Amino acid sequence: MIRSKHFIVLLTICLLIVLAILISSLILTSEREGLIDKGKDNNSSLQVYEANYFKNILNEARKTYLEAINKGKEKGILITDSDLAKSLLLNSRIINNTHIIINGSIYRFIILHVYDSEHGTNIHHKRIVLNNLIVEQEPKNRSITYTGGIPYIYKIHINNQTCKATFTAIGYVESTYKMLIYINHPCQQIYTLQITINKKANNTMITQKVWLILIKA
Repeated sequence: MIRSKHFIVLLTICLLIVLAILISSLILTSEREGLIDKGKDNNSSLQVYEANYFKNILNEARKTYLEAINKGKEKGILITDSDLAKSLLLNSRIINNTHIIINGSIYRFIILHVYDSEHGTNIHHKRIVLNNLIVEQEPKNRSITYTGGIPYIYKIHINNQTCKATFTAIGYVESTYKMLIYINHPCQQIYTLQITINKKANNTMITQKVWLILIKA
């Protein structure tokens, strides 16, 4: 009987220790996600990581696009603003961590969102300040229920110009295609770009996303 009581006490202590470790882990994870959401405008290592991610996902999109065209499987891809999108896929080159050449024209790119389900990466910048450029996300109206996708609205202030750009996350549409490219032109010389790639690896579906702003030089 005494041994039984000792065993119960020991088991209880072990469960409390495990619970404490789990709670600590959750707290640390929440803090890390909070820091990522805020973004760090002067974090050069983060800027390098995001630029490399953009380069990799663009290469993957180019490969997916060419395979779909060559195999007659264009239904597996969805592209808006086909002229600029095709130039991005077929005639572009990232020249450094902030600029890309598309069809002979130079654009500055500002990355707002990076997502990679395989590696658990989810970076979402709510405010970026770079020289004469300010990009800030408008607060979401929590009283509104969205049925056609969740809009993320940003205000872009550059020089004496201000405009609004909307990025939309539509999960059921994004999961239908192997590749999606959305390009919008909210104001003069400014474009928004969303790239989503879905691919299988080891019988697991992997989703990669990048959202960014393109500013024509």
